[in-house]
Amino acid sequence: MTEDTKSDLFDTKEPALISFPNLLEAKRVSKSAAEKPKFSINVEFDDDSTDLSRLKSEIGRVAKAKWPGLNVGEAIRDGSLVVPITSGDKLVAKAEAKGKKREWSKGKQVLTARSEFDPTLASVIGGKYV
Repeated sequence: MTEDTKSDLFDTKEPALISFPNLLEAKRVSKSAAEKPKFSINVEFDDDSTDLSRLKSEIGRVAKAKWPGLNVGEAIRDGSLVVPITSGDKLVAKAEAKGKKREWSKGKQVLTARSEFDPTLASVIGGKYV
């Protein structure tokens, strides 16, 4: 995606692990009846992933455009700007504290996406989006 592109598409270039996909039917993440069912997915990137680096750059670009003058890195570190990327090691520790396993997230960076709206799904087949 170039800086002048207004598209909401992000093309990945590398394979990544997908966990907890709820893409065809909205579901609750917790057991709370008060929670609205949502479509969701986790994309688990290796720390040295080029896609992860590109994604973080895009998040920074969008944040700077929305909030000129904001030190994005500092805002993320101090918690005043929340981004949907979490350390897999933190997620492993959180799962273990609940007596669950999540070993596949060790050493990863996890992008979590949730929405009450149906996701647009696409694949590239023969060089064309389908």
